[in-house]
Amino acid sequence: MNQLTSRTINWLRVALVILVLFVHVHPDHNPHWLTLDNLSGQPLGWVIFSVIGTFINKFAFIAVPLFFTISGYLFFHKLETWSWSVWKQKIRSRVRTLLIPFIIFNVICAISLLCLSLKNGGGWTLAGAYEGRWPLVGWLWNGVSYCQGWKNWLGMDMQLYYPLDVPLWFVRDLMVILGLSPAIYWLTRKGGALYLGVVGIAYCLGVLCCAPGFSTNALFFFSLGAFAAIRGIDPVEWSRKNIKWILPIFICFWIVASMIVAPGEAQPFENLTFTFGIPVCFWIGGGVMARKAVESNSLTTTLSTPTTPTPPTAKYDSTFITGACFFIYCIHMVNFGKWNLLAWANQVGSQIFNLDNPAIASIAYLTEIALIMAAGTLTYWLLKRFLPRLSGIITGGR
Repeated sequence: MNQLTSRTINWLRVALVILVLFVHVHPDHNPHWLTLDNLSGQPLGWVIFSVIGTFINKFAFIAVPLFFTISGYLFFHKLETWSWSVWKQKIRSRVRTLLIPFIIFNVICAISLLCLSLKNGGGWTLAGAYEGRWPLVGWLWNGVSYCQGWKNWLGMDMQLYYPLDVPLWFVRDLMVILGLSPAIYWLTRKGGALYLGVVGIAYCLGVLCCAPGFSTNALFFFSLGAFAAIRGIDPVEWSRKNIKWILPIFICFWIVASMIVAPGEAQPFENLTFTFGIPVCFWIGGGVMARKAVESNSLTTTLSTPTTPTPPTAKYDSTFITGACFFIYCIHMVNFGKWNLLAWANQVGSQIFNLDNPAIASIAYLTEIALIMAAGTLTYWLLKRFLPRLSGIITGGR
């Protein structure tokens, strides 16, 4: 992996956590929010707020597919021939970086919920929680559900199940896919583009049913990253070479997906948006990193003199930033009693800003995201500063 691709992937991780916050802050919770089929005769300010918010929100959902793609690429990078010893080593590494943080943050959620229930006189227990879903482990696997009653365009159930720490459904599904990685490697090696095409079509059309822990979302995009790694395709370089035809297609699907209000009907267009959006993200990230490298080289060349050797290109030390972003991703919806970081930011935004004004509501939306990032980063810094071993454990050694 060349230096540009490595930097691009590191900094895309940061951008993707911010996109997750764009989704979870929910501008559509504003009482003045308008769906795109109800804009006629409405105040112009709220029309602009709702249209821009809809397009941003739709794009932000690409975060998890891109996370899966990067995970597949990194897992199989430099794995030219199959080796069970290398595979076991990679799995052991993921136990530390994924499984342990996954368990810790969900345990925190479970303890918090138990304490709150007992305080309120309830009899909540782990064994009987969540309407009988997977007793004893439901809180860790499928304890929270959303989208009840939603159907896709084929009439298939779209109800989703999450662990108690909702954002970590990505980690749950990724761990399942990692268990299937030997089969994915074999299918990618033997089937190549045919295998990827079949899974991609199934994903885009939504024709495969999903279960808690297994999704075509995870299977397809992890396989996409695996395909690039196994075939020696650099995602940044490939995206830059093909962006001229990919970008117009992405924009078309993005517009259509954003304009369709019914979630089931929008699903195929959303999935196609995310599929073509993956190389767009690599193109944008690679362009930003390449520009920064050029600016850094220009600066060092300007500052250097004939008697002073030119300093090497500045390194982008992203260890702290990526660790902080992973911590924010895990912690922002964890309840401590009735309090969590996301709810706190929403409350601060509603108290400081006049949410009846569309311009100010837009500022509040961005401010809430900034508050979550700032508070999460500060908490992570304090943990690293005073409890470095604990911070290392809960963030998987990042």
